Amino acid sequence: MRSPREQPKLSRSAGPVWTNVAVTASGQSAVSGHAAVAPALQAFSYDLDGNLTQDGLWSYTWDGENRLVAVESVWGVAEEGRRRLEFRYDAQGRRVEKVVYA
Repeated sequence: MRSPREQPKLSRSAGPVWTNVAVTASGQSAVSGHAAVAPALQAFSYDLDGNLTQDGLWSYTWDGENRLVAVESVWGVAEEGRRRLEFRYDAQGRRVEKVVYA
């Protein structure tokens, strides 16, 4: 097992990578899962209001009141790692619902 501070070796020049991750801490059980790793050359995009719209892993959608309404994995993420999240707000601007599609 690699130490928590060790960087995984990945080839990700073409786009994001969906990879297996396992971590074992001294005296603890192993924890494993998956992680989406951004492309080596990560470009950020913003709309005219300054909202982040793209970060190399996710595409962000904002409404007219600058509230985040959707987040979706970009095309380069492996099928099993793709997600879409949608957010709904009440009349006072509070987030009241989050829906995750896998």
